[in-house]
Amino acid sequence: MRLVGRESEQALLDQALERSRTGGAQIVGIAGDAGVGKSRLCFELVERCAAQGIRVCHVGGTAHGASMPFFLLTEFLRTYLGIAEDADDQQIRTRVAQRLCGDDLLEACVPLALEALGVQKAPPGDDGGRSRRQLLEGLAHLLGRDARTGFTLVLVEDLHWLDSGSQMLVDALASAMPGSNATLVVNFRPPYARQWM
Repeated sequence: MRLVGRESEQALLDQALERSRTGGAQIVGIAGDAGVGKSRLCFELVERCAAQGIRVCHVGGTAHGASMPFFLLTEFLRTYLGIAEDADDQQIRTRVAQRLCGDDLLEACVPLALEALGVQKAPPGDDGGRSRRQLLEGLAHLLGRDARTGFTLVLVEDLHWLDSGSQMLVDALASAMPGSNATLVVNFRPPYARQWM
């Protein structure tokens, strides 16, 4: 079914994408109460981008996600690195190594990414806090690196349902936007807010 009555919102999203393509990274927020069509507007955006061959990473919170620490981090890793849902441990290891190779900062994140994906255990004595921050910084660096070689759209839906660790991922992605060739689109219900908005 064709989306009607949202032409002005679609035009604003298209303008943001065009500014990003020419080196002016954009962060776009779509706010509204439940049922007003935020997700449908985002679905149409993803469809238009896919038709144009634009690289898209589409992830989102869920109603039960707030009780699952770093829920979005695992989903983002799988989606952004191109790991299939049914990938076995060896396939995950191979894909992570392929995507994080050739860069010292990212190579240091390989074991951290594998831990977040459930493929290997954390080293003894690691409380997870420092490692997670290092991984978040690495993912922000990866997004910035990728966006310099091709336009990227990152869409994160339902921010109001994220746990605090997943909020840190979105904050890291937002901090990676300046100077990149990317657009970050988020949607949420009021009164959700973050300092970078």
